[in-house]
Amino acid sequence: CEDSKVDSQEKQGNNKGEEGLDPPSRKRNMGFEGLAKTVASRWKALGSSDREKYHSLAEVEWDRYRSEMEQYNRNADNGRRERKEADARERAEDEIRQRKAGESV
Repeated sequence: CEDSKVDSQEKQGNNKGEEGLDPPSRKRNMGFEGLAKTVASRWKALGSSDREKYHSLAEVEWDRYRSEMEQYNRNADNGRRERKEADARERAEDEIRQRKAGESV
């Protein structure tokens, strides 16, 4: 009797799994909108303890991201400062060369 119920659901297009989720084969060709709806419905179905777990993970990742971006920006600032100093040295050396070239003529 259970097999006939499953067959009936498959014929009606209602072959969701035990958790009420669509089988993976149906999701392969899903567009962005369908994916967003699926993710949203699964998020809403989570209990508060499960959601808290993901919020905690997100907070850890956000802190890591901020730390890495601060390091990146410090390195970028140092790189810009070094390039400015190198450009200033090069301009000063060019000026000296031009003066020496003008003196030798």
